[in-house]
Amino acid sequence: MNKERILTSKISEKEAIFSRLILDYRNYLLKIIFSFMKNEADTQETYQEVCQKIFQSFSSEKENYFKTGQHGSQSIIASTANEKNRLKSFL
Repeated sequence: MNKERILTSKISEKEAIFSRLILDYRNYLLKIIFSFMKNEADTQETYQEVCQKIFQSFSSEKENYFKTGQHGSQSIIASTANEKNRLKSFL
């Protein structure tokens, strides 16, 4: 029972930290995504996917997570945008 409470507390803390950071970096992320997608509709759709992927790999210990290169949000944005652009080219 205590382990469940501790786990729930850690998840809630992670969600709270992530929510605060995603709000702080929203415009930053959108600008980068738009540079790949080139239109607003695709940018918004990709933003949602990027936020999900960042959350899945997010660690609250990484204060500079949103601006780190190889393992941070920039690589997630690039891979997600490139994947979506490749799919669009086949349609």
